[in-house]
Amino acid sequence: MSVSASIDIILSEKKTAVEIINRLMNFGWTLATKDGYIGYLPLGDKDDFHWQAEKISFEALTKILHEKERANEIVGVTMTWKDTEIGGSFLFWRNDSLETFSMCTDGNRQRTILDGNYEITDFQWYLAKLLPPLDVEYFSFYQI
Repeated sequence: MSVSASIDIILSEKKTAVEIINRLMNFGWTLATKDGYIGYLPLGDKDDFHWQAEKISFEALTKILHEKERANEIVGVTMTWKDTEIGGSFLFWRNDSLETFSMCTDGNRQRTILDGNYEITDFQWYLAKLLPPLDVEYFSFYQI
């Protein structure tokens, strides 16, 4: 059975996606895979979610992300925690002047076992790595 889990976060202060990504990176999140590829939504994606993975400099990626924000497009990057390969897709957008982003635990996710046979996403693990570097007003999480 496939599991989908997500954490939605609303920040108490307006920040660009690049500012949020920088804060997360300074705390321990990383953009590049072991092979140096960075996953992101390209400019002009128009909510099609045609992810690209390529070897791109952070400066070139930053330029694309700023252009996506100016075009009011959803900004998307994949990030993992340090060298664990655990992470997911991060999506950033503005909603009624609130800075909002979601982290979807696609791919390799941190999980825990309950009662010896019921596997759930370990949201405490994710919250401990997402909330401290940010000024969070509200968050929610769910697993389907």
